Amino acid sequence: MMQTVMVNASAAYPVHIGGGLLDRTGELIAAAAKSRRCAVVTDSNVGPLYGGRVQDSLKRAGFDFLAYTFPAGEQSKNLDTYRKILEFFALNRLTRSDFVIALGGGVAGDMAGFAAATYQRGVDYIQIPTTFLAASDSSVGGKTAVDLEAGKNLVGAFHQPKLVLCDTETFRTLPPETFADGVAETVKHGLIADRDFFNSLMAGRMDTDINGVVRRNVEIKASVVGEDEFERGKRKLLNFGHTLGHAIEKLSGFTITHGHAVAIGMVLAPTTLKRSTTPPPATRSGTAAASTWWCWRRPAGPRPSAWTWGACGPSWRRRCETDHHTRQALRHRHAAPQQVPGPPLPHCRSSGGGGQRPPQPGGLPGYPGHPAVHGGAEDNRAASTATFRLRGIRVHPAFSHSGGPGPAGGRGVHRTRTAHGAPTAALF
Repeated sequence: MMQTVMVNASAAYPVHIGGGLLDRTGELIAAAAKSRRCAVVTDSNVGPLYGGRVQDSLKRAGFDFLAYTFPAGEQSKNLDTYRKILEFFALNRLTRSDFVIALGGGVAGDMAGFAAATYQRGVDYIQIPTTFLAASDSSVGGKTAVDLEAGKNLVGAFHQPKLVLCDTETFRTLPPETFADGVAETVKHGLIADRDFFNSLMAGRMDTDINGVVRRNVEIKASVVGEDEFERGKRKLLNFGHTLGHAIEKLSGFTITHGHAVAIGMVLAPTTLKRSTTPPPATRSGTAAASTWWCWRRPAGPRPSAWTWGACGPSWRRRCETDHHTRQALRHRHAAPQQVPGPPLPHCRSSGGGGQRPPQPGGLPGYPGHPAVHGGAEDNRAASTATFRLRGIRVHPAFSHSGGPGPAGGRGVHRTRTAHGAPTAALF
């Protein structure tokens, strides 16, 4: 049975979820599209599997279509592929009244969506996700982007689809590691928004009610997007695990996939937000000077509990402001302060002069891009240990806080198993 969730963004659109929807593509699109001409954009993996079924359905519904296939993989998510798609549209005289169909996973959705957002200043597009991750997350919300050499998703646009069709039967052809990418995003939604949903995942709901799991994922994301379509506030919650995750993807040369990288990011983010055991002197006295800045520092030693507060001068303040998301967070967490040209962690906040005050005793310091999970100590521990079973998540065995393969014995994320035998992401 088909289930439908409405996304109430700047333009409302339905997300249809169920088995066998690919064979109803033409029928369902006919109710949403004004034109009878479209371009289907897919990749070299999905095209041979599902392109024929989608095209047959479009023919039966009276659509005239073009088909463009690009090489599968994150390596194709770049400006060169984007340019080729635009050239294909132009050479085949796709008009502003026509529309684009994105058939595939997150990369196909990003490429087709960004091309649709910019071709002739914007044409309509429809998402047909074929992976668990795309159905549960990336196909909903209107984010489209391509990668640059400098980093992931640095060029893009907000462009909402007219319709999303999630055929959950396509998940059967996914390799286990690709399905696990979607598990990570699903766990993220449970952690940031719905404890009961999270608990149901722990109880094995994904094995018995995949349509319901996708529906709940879409409901959670739709509720956030409906309040904050352009990510000026609440939508940043959906980035939980992504700031570190995107850096991990990039530094691995995209050998670590998005979902696996986000899983690592979700494990590392709460441990990055270490609680202060004692307030800084300025907090105790209440008479901090306007020029005093505080940051987390770590003396030499292997244990994360060694992080402490310390005052930093103007030069350290500048370094904190410029590079706290990447260099400090990933490369220097394992080093003593005197060994690096700046503070080891990015938690610099002004104690006066209009800036934010240092955190109160037991509080979590602010860290853009890393919201407190549910806002409670119990849930932060849950996110930073092996209490959530990320099925099939496989993490680079040598990954360390240096941001890449580290020395043997280094503190890193590894694959373990719970008492139930389910693969787990755990922090050592």
